[in-house]
Amino acid sequence: MIGKSGDRKGRGFVSLPDGQEGPLWQRLGWMVAYWAGSVLVLGLVASAIRLMLKA
Repeated sequence: MIGKSGDRKGRGFVSLPDGQEGPLWQRLGWMVAYWAGSVLVLGLVASAIRLMLKA
């Protein structure tokens, strides 16, 4: 919920103060890591489903 002062409270993400986001390469690296992880998990789930359907 956003209060009168504009503060975000009760959100599921961490909000950093202005100017403390980290370098661009680090933020892009995390984005690539999350993407690669999600692709890996999706591949594992698809392989498990394929194995169950063959049995």
